Amino acid sequence: MPTDAAAYTVVVTNTFGAVTSSPAILTLEAITAELFKISSLKTNNSLIADPLN
Repeated sequence: MPTDAAAYTVVVTNTFGAVTSSPAILTLEAITAELFKISSLKTNNSLIADPLN
């Protein structure tokens, strides 16, 4: 979801203390149907899509 795009950090803690990572930027882009070809349709109606590139 585009609303999940943000800067994320990880905090690791143990008995010796805590460390926080540097921020990692998550960027999301909209994907259009033209970027994929449908390779098969599973019996549970889920699609398998393969990237065109």
